[in-house]
Amino acid sequence: TVLSRSDAVDGLDIESTEFSRFIMFRPNGRVMNASINGSSGQFTVCDKRGADRAKVMIIELSGRPRISKKLANGSSPSCT
Repeated sequence: TVLSRSDAVDGLDIESTEFSRFIMFRPNGRVMNASINGSSGQFTVCDKRGADRAKVMIIELSGRPRISKKLANGSSPSCT
């Protein structure tokens, strides 16, 4: 069931390798992505200000999201 949907916002870019097509939560609250072998992932959110102002939403296997200035591996996000 789709819970929410929104039209694109001009100047805002959201990128994710793990959640490129969808994000789904299992009945136990754990997150599931498109990869058979993986379930955690992250979104990089960029706006017109560039990578210095990018935020990363990391979603743990438990389904708990957190916001970070760095990617899950500790590197800086990039905005394309």
